[in-house]
Amino acid sequence: MLQFSGGKDSLACLYLLKEYWKELTVMWAYTHDSFPETIAQMREVAGLVGRFEVVHSNVIEQNGRYGPPTDLLPVWDTEVGRGFDETRTRKYQAPFACCSDNLWQPLLDAVKGLGATLVIRGQRTSDKHKSTIRSGHIEAGIEYWFPLEGWSEKQVLSFLTEEGVALPEHYRYFNSSLDCAGCTAYLAEHKGKLAWMQKRHPELAARLWKRLEYVKSGVDAELQHLQEELEVGRAA
Repeated sequence: MLQFSGGKDSLACLYLLKEYWKELTVMWAYTHDSFPETIAQMREVAGLVGRFEVVHSNVIEQNGRYGPPTDLLPVWDTEVGRGFDETRTRKYQAPFACCSDNLWQPLLDAVKGLGATLVIRGQRTSDKHKSTIRSGHIEAGIEYWFPLEGWSEKQVLSFLTEEGVALPEHYRYFNSSLDCAGCTAYLAEHKGKLAWMQKRHPELAARLWKRLEYVKSGVDAELQHLQEELEVGRAA
């Protein structure tokens, strides 16, 4: 089965496997915070392949328990940190914890539940953020195949052009797949996301802005503590 996000690399994987579409299972993790464009894209892909599996999670509910994910993590405001200091009222979590709960683990559970023996992903070696496993890895009877592993981004884009596959519009603003609309992490990758959202989905942009302000408030508080300590040190 192909684990599909809708980004350029998974699109390239899909079209690379075009002759096998009728035998292919495509799997998508629906976190219940997806953009309308992603939902429309998945409906289109579902009509192309033999089997389309939607794996459900609820990132909004999960974030309600653990807080929004952030690259600049105030560790004392995490679930573990609050266990040591009950005076902390803010909630934050690491990006990896959020992705694990809402994407990676649900997908793995679904793969095992369906008895799949081959999982295909659009992972490339040149990706900044990628799994630690490589193409050909076998674990728990499941083999992982990354057909684009040695490709460059330029090769991916050239291949999609040759196949007549247009990139989703948001790639003019930021170079990443459309994952959760309210994601407050991976800011370097998502630079430009808010600008695109303000143009296409102002209501979602307003919600994301509030979430980013909430993240900033926690980071600012920790930086203030650090600044105070530095000033004491200089005075001494």
